[in-house]
Amino acid sequence: MCNNELVKKFRSGFVHIFVILIFLTISFVVLVYLKDLSGEKLIVDDFNLDEVQETDISDLPRDEALQDWKTYRNDEYGFEFKYPSSFTPKEQPDDDTYLSLTSFSENSSQDTIRIEIRDSSLEDQVTLEKWSASHTTSKLLDETDLKVSGFAAKKLDYSGIEGGTDQARSIVVFYNDKYSYSISAPSKLIDQILSTLRFDSGL
Repeated sequence: MCNNELVKKFRSGFVHIFVILIFLTISFVVLVYLKDLSGEKLIVDDFNLDEVQETDISDLPRDEALQDWKTYRNDEYGFEFKYPSSFTPKEQPDDDTYLSLTSFSENSSQDTIRIEIRDSSLEDQVTLEKWSASHTTSKLLDETDLKVSGFAAKKLDYSGIEGGTDQARSIVVFYNDKYSYSISAPSKLIDQILSTLRFDSGL
């Protein structure tokens, strides 16, 4: 009998110890979780609005980035696209070397956007763009094939001009079975501009 009682007491004591261990483990997990929540709260409380940096529109989702953009339309050649509202368009005087040339400048920077239309082939226009860039310190970083509004196109990515404030630029050239189009813009904006390019039906 003594042995049986001793065994019962041992088992009872073991159960009590096991329950205590489980309780301590759960308590530890809860404390760690609450500490993490407290840390997150401190991060929010210590957030300083003065440290918020201006968001680059190239980092925004497409719809949000373009909601304040303006629309440029060329009725003569039947196309339109959107551009940042901080840029101002200017039609360049007629010239024998091109059919149409519109440049967009931003007062707060040296960034520019340019769309040029020529009566030439895709290959000739790409060659001309490369030749023009070769007379600057800007370097060709990449050359890729793509589609623009369903037309075969060539994209040329250039570094910024050495010693200047110009940012990296991209030039996209395409041919719509009538004319060659060349769109030049800061690399951070080129994809958003192209995504808004529309031609009138039948062109």
